[in-house]
Parts: sequence; structure tokens; C-alpha cells
Amino acid sequence: SSTIGAMAGQISLVASLSDMAEALVANSHAIGESSVIFGQCSGLGISADGILRKLETGTGCATSRLAGIGEKTGINGISFAPAQNDKTVVVGIGGGSSCTNYRSIDYAAYCHADGTFWCSESEPGGWTGKTWQGPFGLYLSGSQCEIKLNSEGRVEFAVDGELRYVSSKCPSLPMHAQVSLYEPGTIVKDVQWIHIFAEHEHVATRISGESHKSQAAGAAAHASAAAMSADSQQEQSIMKLAEAAQSSALEELRQAIRDKESAQNELERLDAALLATQQAVADAVMAGEKVMADLRKEQVVAAVAKREKEVLEKELEREKAAAALAETRLAQIHGYLAQEKRVAGELKQQSEELRLEIARVSKAAVASRNDADKVRAELANEQIHVEKLKGQLDTESANAAAKRIEVQELSQELETANKALVDTRAEKERLAEELEKCTQDTATLKCNADEIWTNLGKVKAEVVKAISERRKAVSDLRRELAAHEAARMEAKLAEDELEKLKEIDGLL
Repeated sequence: SSTIGAMAGQISLVASLSDMAEALVANSHAIGESSVIFGQCSGLGISADGILRKLETGTGCATSRLAGIGEKTGINGISFAPAQNDKTVVVGIGGGSSCTNYRSIDYAAYCHADGTFWCSESEPGGWTGKTWQGPFGLYLSGSQCEIKLNSEGRVEFAVDGELRYVSSKCPSLPMHAQVSLYEPGTIVKDVQWIHIFAEHEHVATRISGESHKSQAAGAAAHASAAAMSADSQQEQSIMKLAEAAQSSALEELRQAIRDKESAQNELERLDAALLATQQAVADAVMAGEKVMADLRKEQVVAAVAKREKEVLEKELEREKAAAALAETRLAQIHGYLAQEKRVAGELKQQSEELRLEIARVSKAAVASRNDADKVRAELANEQIHVEKLKGQLDTESANAAAKRIEVQELSQELETANKALVDTRAEKERLAEELEKCTQDTATLKCNADEIWTNLGKVKAEVVKAISERRKAVSDLRRELAAHEAARMEAKLAEDELEKLKEIDGLL
């Protein structure tokens, strides 16, 4: 009975160790790796499942939003997987909150385009004294690369679990995850935080293995207990034959047998319970992994929702400010509208007055045009009359010239007659009569010429007067036309202003 109790205790201890191991494994899965969330940057496409892709333009550099690597965060590094080994990938950790290029990353893993793996660490003076270390072997497309702090606080670089390089000094914490991609089309996948508790998974696995070994030992002990039970039955038969008289001892032995059977039943029940517990633990591990995957998705969705919420809150603030500004502007517009309505009423009244004035000016302009037409007709008649007088003057001038020629001829004849007067008196008298007649004709012509010149002066004065009056009438007509045009322009402006006010009124 004591042996069976000891075996049951061992089995219970084994079950407890197994439960602890399975719980530790589940815990390590639950708080193990999680995706790194980077801030937005130009030239780098970031998907919700943690895939980074270099775009055609932009810097291609990004920094994690969280300075995750620190003493209080439970995170001691990052891991990533380049999707190719023919394009350069630079991923690392650094204390800066921004990444402008690969030179600003303090501790960087450099996956070269020729398939070699290099490392770098920050030195005094920055990149002036900083060089790449390596190469440290090769890497493949999809290789799991890790950059993490070891137990001494130094930075370790590993590829597919193989340690490639350890930094010469310890970095300052906390630190961000940083990435720099140069060539378009370069892809980096599975950029994850490495939690400190994830390292305990190996220990948990080892403990779980040992627990399984202990379970095997428990099964062997159970078989040994069964063999010992058979020997005990033989011994009890012998004791019955040898100690038949000792009924009390026999009763105790029977009680011991019953206790043994009870212990065996309890042991079988514990075995069944252990199997059920192991199955439940396995189911719980699978459910935990599924829940963790769902949790990661929910974290990503929550992060996206949080960003969308922040954007919406900012947009809401902008909309509120715009609404307040719009209300202020609307009040101003209402004030302007009331003022414009008053001005529109005044302009409408002025427009009516201008229309009446335009109608009056139009009538005056029509009358002025009619007067101008009459003046033009009279001026044309005067011009015709002047032309006629000019013709008469030319005729009279020609006649006067002919008379002068005749006078000259008569003078010559008079001289001839004076010469011939000596010869004949009769000829003298005749010539004297003709001379007197010619003198009278000359006087008459002279009087006619003076009258013609007087009439011509009067005609000129009338023509000058008519031209002056015409010019004055034309000047008055031009002033009236200018006033009419100005009035028409003012009316047009008033109508335009009225149309604008109607449009503003329609918009409001």
C-alpha cells in the first residue's frame, strides 16, 4: 500500500510537471513574437500582414512607431526574412526616432545583392568611422535573420539560428526597429519583435520532454506495481495458510487488499485523468495559437482603426473649425446681403431714373439728329448756292476781262481816232460819242462788279455763319451723344450690378 501511494505521488508529480511544461509552452506562444508596426514613409509600401515593399519613388526608409527594445518592454530584438537574395536589404535597430537612410541605423544587418551577409555597429562620430563588418557567410531567400540583445547586453546577428556576429559594445536603450530599402521591388517579410519570454520556449520544451520521460517511468512503475501486487497475493495465500488463527490480522490484510484495489482504481482514474488533461492541454495549445493569431489580426485591425479614428478626429476638428468659420462667414454674408439689398434698391431706383433719363436723352438725341439732318440739308443747299455764286462770279470776271480787253482796244482806237481827228471832224464826233458810250458801259460794268463783290462778301459771311452754326450744332450733338453714351454705360453697369446681386441672392 505504501509503495502504491509512493507511485501515485510520483505519477501526480509527473502530471504536475507536464501541466507546468505545457502551460509554459502555451505562455511562450501567447507572448512570443508580434509584428512590428512602422510609421508611414514615402517610397515604402507597408501591408497589414507586415510585408514591406520598395516603391518606384521615395526614400524607402521607415522607423517603428514603438521604441520596443528596452528593459521594461520584454522585447530584446527583431527578426525578418528577405524575400529575395539578389537585392540589397538593410534592417536594424537604432535609438533614433527617424530613419533618413541606411547610415542612420546604429546596428544594421546588410543582406547584400550578391547573397552575402554583412553587419555594422555604431561608432563614435557616426558613419565617419563606421564600416561594414563581414561578410559572415551567405543568406537565402526567406532566411530567418535575427538582431537581438544577448545576456551581456551586446547585439547578436544570426541567420537561420546560426550566430554570425556579436557587437563589440552594448547599445543604449530603448531602441526602434528601422529599415532601408533602395531598389524598387525589394520585399522584406515577417518583421517581428523578439520577446524575452520566447527564449524560455526551449526550456519549456525540454521540461515537457523530461515530463514525458517521467510519464514513461511512471508507466514502468505502474507495471512494477502490478507485478508486486501478484507477489503480494501469493504472500497473502501463504499468510492465510500460516496464520489462519489470526483472524484479526487476516481482516487487516483484507482491508489492505481493499485499500490496494482502491489505490489501483484511483491510479487508473488518475491515468485516465492524465490522458484527458494532456488532450485538453494539446487542445488548449492549439486554441491558444489560434487565439494568438486572431489577437494579432485584431491588434493590426485595432491599430488601423486607431489610425482611422485619429484621422477622423482630425477631420472632425477641421470640419468643426470650417463650420464655425462658415457660420461666421454666413453671418457676414447675411450682413453683406442686407446691405447689398439696400444698395440694390437704391441702384434699382437709380436705374429707373437712368432709364427715364436715357429715354429723354434718346428723344433729345433723335431730335438732335433730325436738327443735324436739317442743318446738313441747309448746309448742302448753301454749298450749292455758293457754287452757283462762284459760277456767276467767274462769269462776271470773264465778262470784266473781256470788257477790259475791249477798253484797251477802244483806247487804241481812240488813239487812232485822235490821230485821225485832224483829218475828219465827223469821225471825231462819232468817235467821241462812241467813247462816251464806252465810258458809260465801263461805269455800268464797274458798278455791276462792285455789286457782285458785295454780294459775294455777303454770301461768304453767310457761309461762314452757316459753317459756324453747323460746327456748333455738331459739337452740341457730340456732347449729347457722349452724354447719351455715358448714360448708357452707367445703365449697363447698373444692370450688371443688379444681375450680380440677383446671382448672390440666388446662391444664398
